Order: sequence, then structure tokens, then C-alpha cells
Amino acid sequence: MKLKIQEMLMSKSESDVKAQMNTQYSSFLQLEREWLLSDDPKRFFGDSAYSTNIYSIPMVGRSSSVGWSGSYWPMRNGGISLRYPKNSKNTLGQIDPNTGFYLSFYNWATSVSKYGQPAEHRAYSGSSAYSKYVDENYSPSEKYDLLIGDYDFTLTNFAKNEGAQSGIWRRCRWMVWNLSWMVTSFYLLPSTTKFSLSNCC
Repeated sequence: MKLKIQEMLMSKSESDVKAQMNTQYSSFLQLEREWLLSDDPKRFFGDSAYSTNIYSIPMVGRSSSVGWSGSYWPMRNGGISLRYPKNSKNTLGQIDPNTGFYLSFYNWATSVSKYGQPAEHRAYSGSSAYSKYVDENYSPSEKYDLLIGDYDFTLTNFAKNEGAQSGIWRRCRWMVWNLSWMVTSFYLLPSTTKFSLSNCC
């Protein structure tokens, strides 16, 4: 449904889109219900203005701000094995050093080949700077594997390999683990709490 509507919007005028949607999707568009509390966008947007009119949403553009999380875990880039900090170790894409925006995005094969675990851990874990390296560069799944003492990095390698199971995951940037994460990173302040763990690295 989502892909069909996107394709229609990209190829036709607004009046043509309205006419076709009224014909083909009338029963879908007439479906009305109150938002469940857990799904209600107002929990994120608060008093900020946001539009629910599909015709008022621009087809191209760029956000004026960059969400603090840096990612929403796209499957095509390894899901939560993605190294999202905007530095030389990120595995999402090439970054413009002047704006902080991505110039291009890596495909699945490039993303998951940017680092290998547990090889990297075995090579660098004895370094005095390793803890800082983990803090600044590791993906959520790598940090979780360390937290539970899994030095085979089972979750990390599972997340990397999951993108290989279906061709569509390697093509679509919107196929993600958590669709609400992007909104969260824009409208909620980032956590400033750090936890120190001993004997984990």
C-alpha cells in the first residue's frame, strides 16, 4: 500500500492523485479511529504544528536539524549493528564534513564489511584507549554483546546477516528496526547519563 501511494504521488499531479486515491483507496481513506495513546503523534510533537494532510507534505527537502541518534537502524545497513556516530568509523554512508549531512549511503555489502567482530575486539581490546574507542564508535549491538559478555558478538553478526536474507532489505532505506526512533531523536533530549562497566572489554 505505502509503495503504491508513493509511486502514485511521484508520477502524477495532485488532482490526479486525489481522483485515483478516491477511487482505489476510498474504503481505506474513510477508515477513521482515534489514536491509541501509545501511537498518538501528539506525544512526540506536543504543541508543535504537524500535518496529517498527505498533499501538504513536500516530496523533497532537508531537515533544518539533525537528530541526535544519527540513525534509525536501516536493515540495508545492518540494523542495530550500524555504527552511527558521524566520524570515520560510521557504516551508514559518506558524510559532508561541512554540513554533517550524508552525501551518499552505503549499500548492504559495504556497510557490513566496514568492520568485523570478534576480530576487531580481539585485536584492540588490550589497548588502554579501547574503552574510549568503544564509547565513541561501537554500534548498539556491539555494546550489548560486550555488556552480556558475548565476545563472539552473536547479536552483532546476526543483525549484519539479517539484511542478506531478503533482497528488498538491501534496496529500501525505509526498511528499519524502529520507525519511531527518528521522531524520538528529534523531539526528545538525548540522554547524558553514562554508565561505567568493569571487566566488560
